[in-house]
Amino acid sequence: AFSQWARLDGPDVRPLTQFEEARFKQIAPSPNGHAVAVLLNVKGTQRIYRVDHHRRDDVRLQPWLGLREAIIYDLCWGPEGRYLLFSADLSDAVNIFAFDTETEEVLRLTNVPFGALEPSLSPDRSSVAFIEYRHERHELVRIPFRPDEADVVSSSTVILGTEPPRPPARQVQAEGDDAPDFDESRPYQAWRHLAPRMVYPTVRYDPDEADRPTAQRIKKLGVGVGVGVAGNDPLGRWRYEGDAYLQDGRLWGAATVQSGRWRLRPSLTVFNTPETVPVALEDSPQSARVGLEERGVSLDTRLPIRLQSNVYQSAAALSLGAEYRQTRFFGDPLAAETTPWRDRVTLSPRAVWGHRVQQNPRDLVPNQGLILNTSAEIDVWTDDISPSQAFIGTADVYLPLALRTHTGVRLGAGLLTQNQEAVVGTSQFVPRGYEDVALGSGSFLRVGAEVTQPLWYIDDGSTLIPFYAKALYGYGFGQTMTALGDEGASYSSVGAGIGLEFRFFYALDFDVQIGAAFRLGPEDIDLVWR
Repeated sequence: AFSQWARLDGPDVRPLTQFEEARFKQIAPSPNGHAVAVLLNVKGTQRIYRVDHHRRDDVRLQPWLGLREAIIYDLCWGPEGRYLLFSADLSDAVNIFAFDTETEEVLRLTNVPFGALEPSLSPDRSSVAFIEYRHERHELVRIPFRPDEADVVSSSTVILGTEPPRPPARQVQAEGDDAPDFDESRPYQAWRHLAPRMVYPTVRYDPDEADRPTAQRIKKLGVGVGVGVAGNDPLGRWRYEGDAYLQDGRLWGAATVQSGRWRLRPSLTVFNTPETVPVALEDSPQSARVGLEERGVSLDTRLPIRLQSNVYQSAAALSLGAEYRQTRFFGDPLAAETTPWRDRVTLSPRAVWGHRVQQNPRDLVPNQGLILNTSAEIDVWTDDISPSQAFIGTADVYLPLALRTHTGVRLGAGLLTQNQEAVVGTSQFVPRGYEDVALGSGSFLRVGAEVTQPLWYIDDGSTLIPFYAKALYGYGFGQTMTALGDEGASYSSVGAGIGLEFRFFYALDFDVQIGAAFRLGPEDIDLVWR
């Protein structure tokens, strides 16, 4: 919308200008009180004006400074009122300039590749502070202020004075003309704004399907390809998302509807999805993976709690889910048909707490803080099958050991307790290289450490193929897991690899890792990726 300079006179607002198609961006009085600089946008052209005459009833502006083929931003006076600093996109990137009001020369102070904004000259005129944008990060930068050594912008680029903005022509309304009609206001209705905001492709693949020479395979799902849709109203009262994909010759999918009208946020989900899980074989000491189909409906309630939100983030999220689901194994060539459906009603309480977590835009993982994550699955009703119970708790501590190089250091510990195997997915719990290990009933303790180091901030992509590469990084890890008991088995591995963070179709973020894990038990090397 267009704007005018106005004065408050009690409860009334009196306009002091009458410009057409103009927007006031900034009004900057000089420290010595001799001038007032105004950054004004007139019909898309943004230049600097100064107050020529200021009376009680109107303000007159005189064109002062403009740059050809450039937009001026962020006015700031020097301490003595001689230099007027501003930022402008005179080249491909926004940089810092200074206008010498005595010589009427424009001096270029910076030449950064990505952007420099909001300049400020120190009180002793020795340095200039500004915000530099680079690698998706804004940093406060200070450089010496040396106007005698700065490059002078060519006079052919500088515009000193043009026609002032014109006041609008008076419009006389003809007699008998009706007043303009305006739409009547009406209450906000979320359902009017629930059109899909995003439609995107989906690709599903079980990373544990990589061939292992020591693992006996029964079922592979292959790659699943489909489409997803998501949307919400602008106020966030309702949100929905869902996807459908074709995998292993069948159509699978899930759909969720969530409400944000209340502090306690309920959601409803229906699903029919496959996965592969490790199971123990009766006639072999090795484990194998079989397909597991799940279908059902779940009702969840979630309570987010924000404790601190500044440089450090402290927050918690509590949730409780009630789910009715049917499960069955499939894909076993030794059986004539798939196993029968098993019905159950499960409660799933979850809690996440983050304490003083800090992560800069260029950090791949938090650089400091504590994150606790607990979840459980408890069968409260089953159909003639033994009820299952499982609990997983993890604690991750991030250490600020190398902030300047964005090195992430994580120390982690986890505890898993379950009364039978395959209650919950354990591929992310076991040490890397042991994804095929079938954990039976009992308790298991895992500890480990991981270091993540960015190698290259790529920051490039393609618009023809919507792909944007963010960062290439290396990582190293060491993990060990022990079954708690009299003769508990132990699994340990160390390794390293590389990872790539990228964005696909402008909204889908991916983090792909590939590496090698040296398994201390069998003393072999296994290819791992996730």
